Amino acid sequence: MQVPGFYLTIPGGGGDLVIPGHAESEIPARIRMGVARGADDFRRKTELAVAGGADFLKIIASGAVLAYGGIPPRPR
Repeated sequence: MQVPGFYLTIPGGGGDLVIPGHAESEIPARIRMGVARGADDFRRKTELAVAGGADFLKIIASGAVLAYGGIPPRPR
């Protein structure tokens, strides 16, 4: 079995589970651990995923049904 670990996405992008009307502090950090901004942050998160045992990376680069305001497949 191959395991992707957590996905990588941008703040507010597909997979960033921010909920309108709720403070981001209410969302467990482990749910948003793949949210990254900029190349250096993505590199750091990628290294964290690989070190955690990920066999491959899942990247959500556009809007998605799980993101409030996201419009698949339009990037935010």
